[in-house]
Amino acid sequence: MSTNQQQMNLTREEKDFIQERIDKVNEFEALIQEGSVNQNSAIQKIDQLLDEVAQITDQALERPAEVQKELDITELPRVTASQASSNDQHQLVKLTKQKAIEKSLQSSTETPAAVSNNDELKQNYAWEKIFKEEDSPKQQYSPMQRAPKKKLKTSSKRKVTRNKRKPKKKSPFLKLCFALIILACMSFFAYPGLLTNLQKPNKKTNSEQAPNQAGANRAAANKATARKKTSSFSDPMIIELKQLEDRLAESGLKKSEKNKLNKLKSELEELLAIRKSMSPYRGFKNSKIDNQGLHGKIMCGYQGWFTAKGDGSGSDWTHYKAGKELKPGSITIDLWPDMSEMDKDEKYPTPFKHADGSTAYLFSSYNGKTVDRHFGWMKDYKINGVFLQRFGVNLKRPDLYKRRNVITHHVQSAANKHGRTWAMMYDLTGFKAGDIKKHLIPDWVALKDKVKITEDPSYLHHKGKPVISVWGIGFDDDRKYSLKETEELIDFLKNDPVYGGNTVIVGTPSFWREETRDALKNSRLHEVLAKADIISPWTPGRYRSPKQATEHAQQVIKPDVKWCAERNLEHYPVIFPGFSWQNLMRTKGQDAKLNHIPRLKGQFMWTQASEYKKAGAKMLYVAMFDEVDEATAIMKCTNNPPVGKSNFIDYEGLPSDHYLKLCGEIRKMLNSKSTPPLKIPSLLRP
Repeated sequence: MSTNQQQMNLTREEKDFIQERIDKVNEFEALIQEGSVNQNSAIQKIDQLLDEVAQITDQALERPAEVQKELDITELPRVTASQASSNDQHQLVKLTKQKAIEKSLQSSTETPAAVSNNDELKQNYAWEKIFKEEDSPKQQYSPMQRAPKKKLKTSSKRKVTRNKRKPKKKSPFLKLCFALIILACMSFFAYPGLLTNLQKPNKKTNSEQAPNQAGANRAAANKATARKKTSSFSDPMIIELKQLEDRLAESGLKKSEKNKLNKLKSELEELLAIRKSMSPYRGFKNSKIDNQGLHGKIMCGYQGWFTAKGDGSGSDWTHYKAGKELKPGSITIDLWPDMSEMDKDEKYPTPFKHADGSTAYLFSSYNGKTVDRHFGWMKDYKINGVFLQRFGVNLKRPDLYKRRNVITHHVQSAANKHGRTWAMMYDLTGFKAGDIKKHLIPDWVALKDKVKITEDPSYLHHKGKPVISVWGIGFDDDRKYSLKETEELIDFLKNDPVYGGNTVIVGTPSFWREETRDALKNSRLHEVLAKADIISPWTPGRYRSPKQATEHAQQVIKPDVKWCAERNLEHYPVIFPGFSWQNLMRTKGQDAKLNHIPRLKGQFMWTQASEYKKAGAKMLYVAMFDEVDEATAIMKCTNNPPVGKSNFIDYEGLPSDHYLKLCGEIRKMLNSKSTPPLKIPSLLRP
């Protein structure tokens, strides 16, 4: 047999491979007609596909010829020609294929007799000849490595000896494949509209655009709009930095003024660098966490603001000491944490002594091991999670800013490890006019873009949206930021096309609805609060006994719940175990009663929870998990505090985990359909 008459030996896998590539070529031709793909990229794809077919046929020709049975044309797999070949604009495609087939038939001497007298069968046979079923040796070829990973199987057990002769010339069938490359390129010129599109890609060539193209244009327009809205966010700090640079470039500045401006410039640059360096949490992510919905959940506030000497934070005894040093008579906490379970590397020695003369230790929130331990306790006692406090004043100082970011990562790690959920709560206390826009909003942008906290599987969602809380709206305590600024913040967090879409909780004074006592008297207060999703009034210190808590539930909480329901809002009550801040107030030169609001061994907090549920509460916020400054903590605290110049309260002889257990029982009560009892559960009674 002459070289140009040689029959190719193709395996079934090779035939399927070639068939798949031809089908894809046809698909690309159809897409080119519709105008729904980029013409240049489509040509490249077609060229690549046909090159792969050519490589397969080359390798098939290098194998030795085998004696084959006469081919039954009725059993041949039929190859579908291009769907576009019947259109007028693609006649050239059809004609090119026709000529390639005829040329192939003319050069072949192995066309079966059943085919030779039938023009239609001749064309089909020539076009489908490369798919003739033939046994082949077990051999893998480089183009086939792009196919599915399963290994090729041979259909015969016959051994075939590789022919070591030099490669023969390409057969007509290979020429046919090359012809396909040419016809694919020529098809673009067969349709004038396509050529026009190539010459003028930005102008429409037809008044009637294909529906899928119109849809693609709309999607592109939407993306462009989103990019435009994203870029419209201007960081005020960057603007301020540019203004400082302009000021410093002025001549005639006094040295003192120049030093002041340089210091401010350096601080702004450092704050911007911190935002830029923020990164996502990359540790273990727990996809099984219940992070959906607040209803039925017990969430605690988590301050996470304590540091200790030697903890690596660079700050000694934050929120412990008063003044320059920590010592007896100069401390800010009224409850002493139980350190008995802490490991050695979690204990930081203090100048305080217990009654037996032993050193009293304190913990640091900067120590990730301790944060992890706290979340382990939450898991043990069925507390759902926390709202991590993010204080506004921390966003204004580089050292504090860095520390909060470290603690945020500790919380993410611990929450994922122990299956707890968490959300961010911004505390506006200490902010001045303009600080919300300058510090808080850019920080949220960084948390979303850089840290990607809302993508953390442990991050809390409510009604399908990420939860974010803003505490400090509507208080009548001479705050320097305006109600208008908080309104703009709520609008941004809810409605911004990129950084909005959140469930927004606003922390308000207890008497926000009546606009009395701790609430701001402002005609627009209710209008602003109604723009949020959930209203959470602050109650610590507003009542001091179970009786007063019951009255507050009926006279304040119940009407609050109704007001919210009428406006499609939700109400989120706050409960607390007790209150004491004698040591804290002493540092400010004021006297305060120790154990100002007694805990009554848990009855005080239980009464709040049960009465709030009767008033319509579906979720409860516990203030706080770790707040030992004002003695509202529910974590493990000791009955053996230090002795000396500073006074401390204790847990009245109860186990250190008493209030953790109580929170677990409150969660059960909240989810129960029965009327909650007035008395604390018997298993928690002394």
